[in-house]
Amino acid sequence: MAENRIVTKKQKRPFPFTIAILLVSTGVLTIFLFYTWCRVQCRQLGYQTVAMEKQHQENKTLHKSLKVEIVRLNSPERIERIGRERFGLTPPDPKQILVLP
Repeated sequence: MAENRIVTKKQKRPFPFTIAILLVSTGVLTIFLFYTWCRVQCRQLGYQTVAMEKQHQENKTLHKSLKVEIVRLNSPERIERIGRERFGLTPPDPKQILVLP
């Protein structure tokens, strides 16, 4: 009869202990997975930041070159040359100039 009590106590004790171990290990695993996910997201944001900074620098360079091209295209000498060559324009005679008050 003493053997029956020992067997029953051994059978009753491991069940709550096993549940406690499973809950703790599940909690630790969940925390570890969350930490890993956070680190991966942080790394991805770092990569995106570097890519965006590179794109920003390229856009700044393109903007500068486009500003230079605008100045070149709007130069009076170029416009005068196009007027003469394409449209056959000439400077106005003094009689054609009207001075407005």
